[in-house]
Amino acid sequence: MSDTVIRINNLSKRYTINRQVKRGDELINEDGSKSKSKVYQETVWALRDINLEVERGQVVGLLGPNGAGKSTLLKIISQLTEPSGGYIDINGQIGSLLEVGTGFHPDLTGRENLFLNGVILGMNRREIARRFDEIVDFAEIEKYIDTQVKFYSSGMYMRLAFSVAAHMDSEILLIDEVLAVGDAGFQQKCIRKIQDIARGNRTILFVSHNASAVAKLCNRAVLLQSGKIAYLGDVEEAIHRHMAYFDKDTSMPLNERPDREGDQSFKIIDVTLHDGQGTPIDYVKTGQALRIRFHYSAVETSKESEVYIAFNILNEQGNALTNLNTRDVGKVMMPVAANGTVDCVWSKVILREGKYNCSLYCEVNSTLTDWVQAAFTISVQANDYYGTGSMVSRPQAEFVADYDWQAQTVLEAGR
Repeated sequence: MSDTVIRINNLSKRYTINRQVKRGDELINEDGSKSKSKVYQETVWALRDINLEVERGQVVGLLGPNGAGKSTLLKIISQLTEPSGGYIDINGQIGSLLEVGTGFHPDLTGRENLFLNGVILGMNRREIARRFDEIVDFAEIEKYIDTQVKFYSSGMYMRLAFSVAAHMDSEILLIDEVLAVGDAGFQQKCIRKIQDIARGNRTILFVSHNASAVAKLCNRAVLLQSGKIAYLGDVEEAIHRHMAYFDKDTSMPLNERPDREGDQSFKIIDVTLHDGQGTPIDYVKTGQALRIRFHYSAVETSKESEVYIAFNILNEQGNALTNLNTRDVGKVMMPVAANGTVDCVWSKVILREGKYNCSLYCEVNSTLTDWVQAAFTISVQANDYYGTGSMVSRPQAEFVADYDWQAQTVLEAGR
């Protein structure tokens, strides 16, 4: 007999949103007044007829594009929101880490928030006190534990929030995209902690856009698309279908993509590729210079607006190969026009031949304004990178490197 800890039956969730439609001519409202726009109510189904059973000890990855319903599903399971239809049976205590810093009070210190957050997640004060040092050590913020968290960076928030949730004794742990924040070293530490939790026969539902993390952690996967389950089963197959979906999406003009997050006050409406001299190109060869031009639209602009732009380059399996962003190179973008362009200049492309998906992320003054998965692609053709007359192709790996071989004469002892 299976040991089912989560049983979801015909689960649905709908929202009613207001949509404002603007017209060129004035409209006559029902009360006789005139206006140039009208507000319509629209029903949006975040989830539709979801059926799923999760057994004890399973680590289930939830994949899907932005707006697919992944976070909504976890919020319903954690009882943060009510379903519009269907029901969920849960057999076990739930611990959740759905949003970084949820339950934190900005005016309280890290120490005070640790106790507060622990209580919110279901721990008692004695248990928190017993694990206090362990939680702080894992979070690596001992120096700042008595500092108000309003002075914490998003990475410090994530470290403390994840550490509290990960040290609970809950039988079911819900994790939503927490690994998107923080440095690479701490992300790997979190992955190892999740693996340790899974080995303890605890159940984990894990939402991530990082296909590599899903492949490493999960033994089952659910692919959500438009609020419905598109696939349920093998992890590698789910990742394959997930990436195939994005290949389809990149054929749609970027400014028409509906699956984007952020307040859209600053967004990328097009991405074009150019060679080192600025001439538009459809593809680049390994070793050539590349200008990636981001065409943006801004609702409100000022000289004080600090814009952060980043994009991941992913391989065919959905693994992030590298991240190019304005912050790492010390560039603070401050657009003053409603429309414009920003170029990312790559002096020498080191990717081998292939097609690479790129996901876009934008912030203005630390507020998310635009996030689109598989926003554009970079097609790379093989090239004589080393000038030897031989083309450097894909089979060996995904990157090339500048290197050489040098033979050294070794003399035997006594000669």
